[in-house]
Amino acid sequence: MKRLAVVGFLLLGAASLVTAQSPLPDALGYFAVTPCRVVDTRLIGASPGAPMVGDETRTFRMRDTSLSYQGGAASGCGIPAEALAAMVNLTVVSPSGPGHIRVWAHPLAMPPASTLNYGAVAGLSALANGIAIPICDTRTAIDGCPADFVVFNRLSTTHLVVDVVGYFAPAAIATTGPAGPPGVAGPAGPQGPTGPVGATGPRGLQGLTGPQGAPGLNGATGATGARGPTGPTGPTVNTSAACADGAYSVGTPCVTQCGNSSARVVAAQTGECTVTSDTGSCIGHTVGTKLGLCCVCRP
Repeated sequence: MKRLAVVGFLLLGAASLVTAQSPLPDALGYFAVTPCRVVDTRLIGASPGAPMVGDETRTFRMRDTSLSYQGGAASGCGIPAEALAAMVNLTVVSPSGPGHIRVWAHPLAMPPASTLNYGAVAGLSALANGIAIPICDTRTAIDGCPADFVVFNRLSTTHLVVDVVGYFAPAAIATTGPAGPPGVAGPAGPQGPTGPVGATGPRGLQGLTGPQGAPGLNGATGATGARGPTGPTGPTVNTSAACADGAYSVGTPCVTQCGNSSARVVAAQTGECTVTSDTGSCIGHTVGTKLGLCCVCRP
């Protein structure tokens, strides 16, 4: 970035503006910037933009990080807070007739002299003027510089374009120039050691029970158990021709069944009896080709 020391701020066309409005230091540093658009009233709002009408006063910013709201560069123009003046090109575009504009620093009073005179000239749609203009002094402005410079348009309607090409700042402050863009990030450092293991957290909720698995295979057959003791002797077989009350017979043999007076079960040797008696007497019946008796034992 080019730097030029200027003593007394003796730039042609700028000395009267500066000395009449603000007490600048004896020595300023000038810093050129890539030409950058600050204002373009043709790009404010919808077509045909927002031209300045006759006898209108309008304020503008120069140091915001984005100036798109006033038709300027969306990324700003890099003018620092220490800047006290800016070198600009002022251009009027498509004026409706003759007039002039005056430019001065906010919040100072409007100067008596014009900054750019213009007129409607056939075949000439625009008229420009390069000049240094003072801008709001952030060190002394009691309102914090809500605007950087003010423009008054006299008489006719016209569009206004403002491009900045450099700025002036106190030499003691500006010798190093504005901060450059951030550098590329360096490589990542080595990974630090693993920290200690933290305490065990609380036990989480128990999950849902999973599906039941398939049945396992049958185990091997166990060994045959020991033979049990001999059971009691079976009922006495009565071989007499007639069966006593409380016994049943199939054919000739008789089997005693009612040894207990409370017994009520009746059975035949070849199956249950189908004919019973209400009195406990024996009733004859036939099972196959054999004649039998069926007796009911009652208390």
